[in-house]
Amino acid sequence: MKNIRLILSDYLRSWVLWLHRKAITRSRLVHVERVMRMRKRLSSFFNVIDVLTPLDFVYRSRGYQLRGEHSEELCGLFDSSVQMGTWAIDQRGAKLLWEWLEKERPSHIFEFGSGVSTLVIGAWIKQSCTLGTSCVSIDQNQHDAEKTNAWLKRVGLSDFVNVYHVPIDGAGKYQFDEINHITSGTKFDFVFVDGPAGPDGCRRHTLPALKSHLSDKGVWFLHDALRDGELDIVQQWQRDDIFRTKGIYVVGQGLAIGEWGGE
Repeated sequence: MKNIRLILSDYLRSWVLWLHRKAITRSRLVHVERVMRMRKRLSSFFNVIDVLTPLDFVYRSRGYQLRGEHSEELCGLFDSSVQMGTWAIDQRGAKLLWEWLEKERPSHIFEFGSGVSTLVIGAWIKQSCTLGTSCVSIDQNQHDAEKTNAWLKRVGLSDFVNVYHVPIDGAGKYQFDEINHITSGTKFDFVFVDGPAGPDGCRRHTLPALKSHLSDKGVWFLHDALRDGELDIVQQWQRDDIFRTKGIYVVGQGLAIGEWGGE
């Protein structure tokens, strides 16, 4: 009976979240403080971890089901085996990433954690036809890095993105000596953080550790930004006033966006 109550509670929370999302995403990019108020309000009703992340049936889909703007560029990348909106970014997140790449038109992109987003970045670089634009992606899991590289090759994007295996330590931190070797003096102006997978808050080390490899100004994204650990990271980066936060897109498990430099 207890398990049934928990399942029913999760479903109810998911639909309450769906209604909240419909109400607050008219402005699309939501201020961090507003998201925190939403978390506090829902936590008073649902005593669970990551109260802002619904069950994945709310936003789960297959890659080939992409519809609407940018679907023509993205749909051909994914076959029926590719599931979006679980560990990977969901459909709306993929389209938002494409829109920001198109807006910012970065020269050098760095990605923590490879997968669906890697394909989106590679496809954008290919269609942008900008000489010298590149992406370096790292993954803590060697099998996943090899799988993504094979995927890139299969869809004709291996010339635009390189995925490397970089292990993590017991605290969930990438071995940044490996990253120093990979970057080889490149200055990055666009960073997408979707790794590592590990203890709560382990992604807080990503951007600060990459600081010496960043250009004077740029844009960063943090996936899973509605989870408790990532919300704490967003707030910490905001307090440090180095990696300023613009807000959070309340799509999938959340997509935070911010910037550095440029003032």
